[in-house]
Amino acid sequence: MNKQEWFLHFPHFSTRFAKSCKLFFLLAIPASYDFNLKEGKILLRAIAVDDEILALCLLENLLQEIGGVNMIGTFTDITRALPAIVEEKPDIVFLDVEMPDQNGLSLAEQLTDLNDETNIVFVTAYEHYALQAFGVRAADYILKPIEKDRLAQTIRRFLKWTGRVSRLDVEKRCFQAHFLGNFSLRDPSGDLIKWRTKKVKELCAYLLHHRQPVHRSQIIDDLWPAVAPDKGSILLHSTVYQLRKTLKSLDCENPILYAGEFYTLCLEAESDVHEIEEILTCLSPANEQVILNLLQYANKDYLEQEDWPWSLGAREKLREACKHCLEGYVFSTPATSSKRGARRASLEKLIDMEPFEERYIQELIRHHLDLGNRRKALETYRKLEKLLTEELGEKPQLETLSLVQNLF
Repeated sequence: MNKQEWFLHFPHFSTRFAKSCKLFFLLAIPASYDFNLKEGKILLRAIAVDDEILALCLLENLLQEIGGVNMIGTFTDITRALPAIVEEKPDIVFLDVEMPDQNGLSLAEQLTDLNDETNIVFVTAYEHYALQAFGVRAADYILKPIEKDRLAQTIRRFLKWTGRVSRLDVEKRCFQAHFLGNFSLRDPSGDLIKWRTKKVKELCAYLLHHRQPVHRSQIIDDLWPAVAPDKGSILLHSTVYQLRKTLKSLDCENPILYAGEFYTLCLEAESDVHEIEEILTCLSPANEQVILNLLQYANKDYLEQEDWPWSLGAREKLREACKHCLEGYVFSTPATSSKRGARRASLEKLIDMEPFEERYIQELIRHHLDLGNRRKALETYRKLEKLLTEELGEKPQLETLSLVQNLF
């Protein structure tokens, strides 16, 4: 599936940064969340390191405009920055990459070794360091010149991940759509919307899913594939009428636009999928809490409880993106540095997603062995052995067997 086809399946996703870091995509943080950052409440502490004083001043000014961040130190020299970061333990460290006789990547490696909870954000004019930044588990990667909205997106994400801003602190002025599992929609007051027919519900989900004008013939093909075109037109017209009537009863003016045979749903709605999108926006998971948040949402697939064939492509794409993110965390994080069980839980989720993928089982066995849990390692092997025997009539790979051979 090419980029254009991907937008048709999940148009609210953006691939702006994926080309440089070879991630699946960079996903947009919805503007409907209004964090009250300008009320003077300091929620995050930050340190910035850049050899350009003007760059430091610009960053500090932008953060003051955004609000919610206290810049406790700025440095043009890495050797002076390191002890300050160790002592102050800031929530975020903004790092330039290329500096005379210095390198932000090497400082990031030192900080990660000292404290794997350090949130590192690279701010650089160069895209080609993205993969190296992934290697040191950077939380974000912002290109110069810094855009205020892009920086604000990073701050909002950190506030939510760290629990400094809860959903009670977020001013919600929109509908709430739920796509994980089954589809549901709540009005701005939190009341669940009841649908006149199943097709009215599906049409609402379909138009929210696309987030762009959709041609009437495409809607008919996707929602009534077995119906003759003339009959499909009648069904579409009736269903649009009922959906428009339902939304108008909730004080939505002109909720559905029709122009040039294209339908557009004009409904400001936040969704649970955006929570996953924000996590997947990261260049690399910043800490265990990020991964635990992802695992919480990844328990259900996109519209998995709905019998809607048009959603299958997006479901698989989101599933693969989650798997890619979990893999990146698991294979870059030692077992001993996972204090809250996120690495083990990630491996178990990967195995749940791909039960016959032995490299996941092998890594889980290594995980248990690294923590000295020989019994769990052997149990993991036995479970795989049983699965392969019963389902495929095969035995585990020799590499897998070699990990537990001395445990028998």
